[in-house]
Amino acid sequence: MTLEKFKAKSQAFIFNWYRTSENAKKLQKQFSDLGIETYVINSHEEENNNGLPNWINIGESGYMVQQYAKAKEIFSKTYFIEMFADIYDVQAELIIERASYVFSKYDCGVYAPNVDYIYWDFDTNKLPKLEENLYEVKNPESLFSIIHKDILTDVALNPVKYKIGWGIDFLVCALASLQKKRVIRDYITTVRHPRDRGYQNPEAAKEYNEYLNDLGKELKTLVLQKVKGAQSDLRRNNNIVVKLDFSAR
Repeated sequence: MTLEKFKAKSQAFIFNWYRTSENAKKLQKQFSDLGIETYVINSHEEENNNGLPNWINIGESGYMVQQYAKAKEIFSKTYFIEMFADIYDVQAELIIERASYVFSKYDCGVYAPNVDYIYWDFDTNKLPKLEENLYEVKNPESLFSIIHKDILTDVALNPVKYKIGWGIDFLVCALASLQKKRVIRDYITTVRHPRDRGYQNPEAAKEYNEYLNDLGKELKTLVLQKVKGAQSDLRRNNNIVVKLDFSAR
């Protein structure tokens, strides 16, 4: 698959909220300039009439699950590029070139560049190495990832019941495993992410536990296996000070 063909078969979706609109505009330009159809799923009402193309307004109450669901509804190609609007230092051209290469060479379900600052900061010595900079992981990090349509089709979302979205990233990885597709993180470049977040861990954890139960026994078991494996692959000096509890009740 050529790079141009990969771009033509891709759609990008940027999840935006009130603090990140200016950066969302920069990200949209970066990916649009590469010839990729790029949407901003917008929850910042002050941007509702900004005149920019492909801004899809879902209201201030729309959070990650609502944004993801709207993006999935719009998506109509092969490669689903999803990113949060607060990431920065994004080498868009390099990432797209690498994604094209990885999806062409490997039976890949999910591709992602490395991200910092995140919880899932892995010790690469513990990861299966495919080649220089490319490793198989249990969780590639949903702040920026590219998902094959065959995986996305089976991603269960309930925007009426949930909003924060903990667990969706591991569901994606579990579905990739069921389809015998690889989940790959690329350490050739690192996307940056701020240290703060706009929600509280207890609320997110409560949703996470309920969401896993909604998946059914088989998928829940597989997701928890992925979580356990990902935790065992963490660096001992993980730079996230507050440890998160991902064990489902």
